[in-house]
Amino acid sequence: EEAFEFIKFVNTQKNMEQLALGQRKFSPLAKVSPDFVKKHPNPYIKVFMDLAKSPNARYVPRMPIWNEYKNESIVAYNQVFTGLLPPHKALKELQDRSQWKLDRVLKRWNKIKEKRFKNWRELND
Repeated sequence: EEAFEFIKFVNTQKNMEQLALGQRKFSPLAKVSPDFVKKHPNPYIKVFMDLAKSPNARYVPRMPIWNEYKNESIVAYNQVFTGLLPPHKALKELQDRSQWKLDRVLKRWNKIKEKRFKNWRELND
C-alpha cells in the first residue's frame, strides 16, 4: 500500500518537482513549471534539462558487454590516474580486452541466433 501511495504521490507535477528539488535533480516529466527552474539550487538546471531533451543526447549503449566495458574503463582510468600506464597503452588494453569479450559473445550468439529467431517467431504465431 505504501508503494502505491508513493507512486500516486510522484504522479503529480507538483509532487514530482518537490521530490526532484529535494534530490537536486531535474524532473523526469516532459514539462516543468517555471517555478521549478527558479527554485532549483543549481542555477544551470535549465541547461541540463535542455541538453537531456536534445536530439543529440545519448544514453548507455545497448551492447551485450556494457557492464564489462564499463568496468574495464574504470580499470584503464585508474591505471592512467595512478601513473601505472600512459593513456595510449591503457586505451589499447581496454580496446583489446573489450573486443575479445564482444567477439566471444557474438560468436556464441551467431551459433544460436537462428534457433532463437525461430522460437520467437513461433511465440508470435
